[in-house]
Amino acid sequence: MKKKLGEQLQPPIILRESSEDDVLLGSRKILPCNAIGYPPPTNMRLREWQNLISNFSKFTKNDVGIVASKATHLMVWYFDYLITNQRDQFINVYESDAIILYLTIINSSSEPTVQWFMKSSSLSHDNKHIIPNEKYFITSTYNLVILNTEYQDEKIYFAIIENIFVGSGTRQSPDYCLQINRRKSSFQLSIPEFIVKPTDQLATIGDPIKSFECVANAG
Repeated sequence: MKKKLGEQLQPPIILRESSEDDVLLGSRKILPCNAIGYPPPTNMRLREWQNLISNFSKFTKNDVGIVASKATHLMVWYFDYLITNQRDQFINVYESDAIILYLTIINSSSEPTVQWFMKSSSLSHDNKHIIPNEKYFITSTYNLVILNTEYQDEKIYFAIIENIFVGSGTRQSPDYCLQINRRKSSFQLSIPEFIVKPTDQLATIGDPIKSFECVANAG
């Protein structure tokens, strides 16, 4: 572009930058970023994705220079827990054995809240919140482990999965109907065994503390 008489070249200047924000998956988000200069600058955005967390940067340039905006951090909230075609499960276990109640995979951002409950029958409303202790353990993937099962554990179990950042972000798992089979001899000893075994993990310097899950059962 030729410079007209009396006009002065001006390198780009960013007047307004986008601010950090959160957005629901599938919705529209406008990231304003206004710049001036002469000749009029052209704009380009760079985007870096990592697990639906995005960093946007804007570059604006003309014949005189180029300037970059600060990165805009955009968090995308989503919640996907498939309950379609899932049926109630009927599970048999011998008393004093342990059992794991597996949830289907939960895809969620942010981290969901998962609470397990039990009730006496499918029609009852005597829901009791399960608190992890020496009897119950909830894994990092939200599965429920019941140790040293007894006849009193013959109940119906279910989980409530919630993401408070997503509209209608509450789901309920199918029911897990647990039936305890009694052993012929009440004096039969069970061999201690690992129900949840530790798995290999990768760590780098500066990472938060790593924890290993290890749960054993001895009836």
